[in-house]
Amino acid sequence: MDVLINLRNVGHLAGAPLYRSAQPSGLAEAQAAELAAELGLRTIIDLRSAPEQSAVPWPALPDGVRVHSIPFGPGTTSSESLTEITGPADVGLMYARMARESAPDLVNIVRLLSEGPALVHCAAGKDRTGVVIAVVLTLLGVAAEPITEDYALTEAAMPALMKSWESSGQVPMLTGIPEILMRAPAEAMQAFLAELGDVRELLTSHGLTDADLAALRTAFAKAT
Repeated sequence: MDVLINLRNVGHLAGAPLYRSAQPSGLAEAQAAELAAELGLRTIIDLRSAPEQSAVPWPALPDGVRVHSIPFGPGTTSSESLTEITGPADVGLMYARMARESAPDLVNIVRLLSEGPALVHCAAGKDRTGVVIAVVLTLLGVAAEPITEDYALTEAAMPALMKSWESSGQVPMLTGIPEILMRAPAEAMQAFLAELGDVRELLTSHGLTDADLAALRTAFAKAT
């Protein structure tokens, strides 16, 4: 179903369905219900800020489908920090800061993903979503190369995302955004994974337990 931009299933990597996408721009209630039914969704993890969620809200969803609002990555997207981003390596460093600053949220997300089929999204399904999906896949034992390849698929969705932002009047929020952040180069994800290091150690220091990890791996049938 092509009602969400940048929607794809990373289940071939995770071991069970796990969806990622951009925000629900123009999604009607009937479309949302059809989407949830077709994908078997129980959980939607919305990584956007409160203003972003208010500007492009989720329509009413069927009983049994819950949207969890987890604003992700505060402190990593100030205008000052954005001016320092000129290439993929800088993007990777930004992602690593995002993951470290939001490690407690990552632990919460891991726990939520153990509850059943889920969709993870932000505005574009690229930066915040890319960090979360990469962390989860790493915990599931997926190697860096396929994680990077999946991240880079968002590059092809950027024209459609720009068109969506134009139609919803959100283009002004992109003023001053470095050109590299309007792309999804594989090198950015490579840099992030190299910089972040041991994901399990990071999350364990913020409350992730062996039981949490076991529940995640059981949910995705992916033992390591």
